[in-house]
Amino acid sequence: MNAVTKIAPASELASRDKLQIFDHVPRHHGVVAVDLDDGCPLIHGGEVAVYDEWDLRYNPLQDGGLYVREYQSTPAAMPRQQFADAFVQYGARLDIRREIVRVARWAGKDKSRWCIHPMKAVQGGVFVFSDGPFEEFYVTNTLIGKVVGVYRPHID
Repeated sequence: MNAVTKIAPASELASRDKLQIFDHVPRHHGVVAVDLDDGCPLIHGGEVAVYDEWDLRYNPLQDGGLYVREYQSTPAAMPRQQFADAFVQYGARLDIRREIVRVARWAGKDKSRWCIHPMKAVQGGVFVFSDGPFEEFYVTNTLIGKVVGVYRPHID
């Protein structure tokens, strides 16, 4: 089910999210490139975001927080059984796609549910809907880490 909910204005987000600048990628962290179409006031298109892979193990979801969401699918929508056979025979690999999303509590009556919002509501001239509302378990099932900063290596 798709839901349209109000997202906090950029000025509110900037004061709530404290992103760090990293000159290296710390242990238990990962990086994801920000698509040129996915920039927001905190992270610009073309930058590299740093995410904490362990944050979701120890902390609850942050309302309005930025997270990295991972999708895994078989190549060219190959049926799962055919993929499993190809994996055994040829070592076929899943297609993996990662994107930065904003996670927020649902604005409806049941505040225990969450919605997943795209970085921008309009991408390439097309309106992109939010996903949800979902139970927290289903939201965290696709998230691989919380965005904690931007990678900018120190160059001498």
